Amino acid sequence: MSTSAPTKQITPWAIAQAVVEPIDSFSDALAVTYDVGSDADDVIFTLFNAGCETEPVDMSSAALEIVSSGLVDGEVSYDINFFTGNFADDSAGFVTNNGSTGEVAFCIRATSYEEDLSVAFRDTEFILTYDLSNLTYEVLDLVINPEEVDEFLDTNIGAGFFIDACQCVDYACTETAVEQNSPLIVCLKAENDNADAAASVVISNFNMRITAGEGENAIEYSPVELGSTSYMPNELTVVTVGEDETVMVSTVLVAVFYSSGFSEVSVDGFVFLEFASASGARAFEEYDVVVELVGAPGLGCLAGLVAMVKGFF
Repeated sequence: MSTSAPTKQITPWAIAQAVVEPIDSFSDALAVTYDVGSDADDVIFTLFNAGCETEPVDMSSAALEIVSSGLVDGEVSYDINFFTGNFADDSAGFVTNNGSTGEVAFCIRATSYEEDLSVAFRDTEFILTYDLSNLTYEVLDLVINPEEVDEFLDTNIGAGFFIDACQCVDYACTETAVEQNSPLIVCLKAENDNADAAASVVISNFNMRITAGEGENAIEYSPVELGSTSYMPNELTVVTVGEDETVMVSTVLVAVFYSSGFSEVSVDGFVFLEFASASGARAFEEYDVVVELVGAPGLGCLAGLVAMVKGFF
């Protein structure tokens, strides 16, 4: 079995706990800042109602708004602007009134991105308590509840996740040279020296690239592409997932690899891991495996190859 060395973990895309400061006074606005891992390309903020599960439907006369700034030098921020005139008829569902007092409760999610892929997020809940009894707006309290860093991620994230990549049959590794007109089958599985850690992740997205040769003689074929939310196999490729979360990819190895006389191909790509035990925690890992080829006369029938691949499932 061929494995890749541990590479980047969640840390390069991680979002630190929010730092909250008043702008002039709590009555007007709050400034919220996050430190962000160096590999994040962007951070997007989403406003939720209390509980961080549902987004407000009607923001036409909402009690607040957020205005965000871009990611600069590992830091990103937004301002929370409160509209006290909307507290009595807040259209977004943030405000709970109790006579002359009440509270504004909401949640903001910061999500880091690698290009178009969301990698990690952090929720921060806010509860602002106010008093209007003297016909003036007075903030009584501001409670901020940041999402706690998962203990496993905090203490063990650098400890050796890697991707086992191998040729396989029925999810079991093998090292058989691939003949022309036979499917190429590769299995991918997230591993860790800690069995509990390995069981806590699933492969949620990945790509696969098959290459041979260099320079003008180089050939590249991509049977699986990274999608915005999940992997995208082409029409010649079948992807299945076993009970232990091993991903098995069966594809047609296009004839040009054989007709060009290559004796082996390299299969590599990126795997997108998602931590089942920690909401929003994700990481990238790389993998690679070398597959030997055995030539056979004739190019065969492409339709027959496709039928053969699908016949394995």
